Amino acid sequence: MSPAEAYHALLGASVALSAAILVALWRDHGLEPRLRRAVAGMAVAGALYNLLSGPLAEALGRELLPLARALAAAAVVLLWSAVRQLFQGHDRLSRVPGLVPALIGVGLLLPGAAASLQPALRPLAAVAIVLVAGAAVAHMLWLLVAGWGDDLDAFRRRLRLLLAGGGSLYVGAVLLLYLAGGLQGRPLLAAAWLSAAQALFKLAWLALTVGQPSPLVRLYATSHLPEPTPLQPLPTPAEAMAARHAAAILAAMEGERLYRRAGLAIGDLARHLSLPEHRVRAVINGHLGFRNYSAFLNHFRLREVARRLCDPAEAHLPILSIALDSGYASIGPFNRAFREAFGQTPGDFRRGGGTRGQAETSTPLADSGNGR
Repeated sequence: MSPAEAYHALLGASVALSAAILVALWRDHGLEPRLRRAVAGMAVAGALYNLLSGPLAEALGRELLPLARALAAAAVVLLWSAVRQLFQGHDRLSRVPGLVPALIGVGLLLPGAAASLQPALRPLAAVAIVLVAGAAVAHMLWLLVAGWGDDLDAFRRRLRLLLAGGGSLYVGAVLLLYLAGGLQGRPLLAAAWLSAAQALFKLAWLALTVGQPSPLVRLYATSHLPEPTPLQPLPTPAEAMAARHAAAILAAMEGERLYRRAGLAIGDLARHLSLPEHRVRAVINGHLGFRNYSAFLNHFRLREVARRLCDPAEAHLPILSIALDSGYASIGPFNRAFREAFGQTPGDFRRGGGTRGQAETSTPLADSGNGR
């Protein structure tokens, strides 16, 4: 593949990733609007930066090119704004309304517009734009690295290193290309390398925007949670341990669907979690509120059965098959538990006595039913 072909392929991939980020942001309704605007603007400005290294630069001409480059450089300031929102949370700069638009307007667009109107100002405008973008990059890298040791969240710590490392490598690559004269001597090859680096960077941001909720939503929420005040009592060690064990039990039941195992005894659950059986009993009773282990199993099994009985796509399946799939060993205990929980037989529930909302929100009460 020739340098020209590689460049155009990487250019298309980078612009397509910008479009994919915009689509993911549009579909993510849980994202804070200010963060959404910063990431969306960053994607658009990044695509403009890619296009300016190709035919678009010639189409704009020398008059409009400085202003277009200033708009593309806004990606750096918007990236700085997004990183601050994700990792710094509540800070004094966040309380200054219009700070980011002001930096983009005064520090980038004003010099770009001046250079477009007055060609003699282009060298000064280029210096001003580089200084603003460089200051934003330097502060962003400092913020990521300086807060790494103090950050208690493992995912945020890894992301700090990824963004700081990727940003440093990208800036270093740009500087090396300029110092080596690569952008002047072999512009297509240099542009291809820069497009590849931008594509990788955008791919990382796309991964942060995908999912319900997306990692961006979780990161933003974590950064903006208030820290406990000195007057606020913290959980006792026993309470904190019980909460961790309860989370592990619920993850095994809801995430791994361990309740589907017929004959699942509490000892089996304890061995799966590598916890003492007496500890599992205490947490299910004291922290989750169940008096009987059979009621605990029925809670998960009956919710799945009720949900599937309401699903038209599973209307062809026999009730017995659904019950067996959900962990019941025979039809008798299942029927008794279902009637006690929902006040009707599974057949009546399927024929119209139950609704999807009831299936999703009901809390089975079969404390005495044998769920094993």
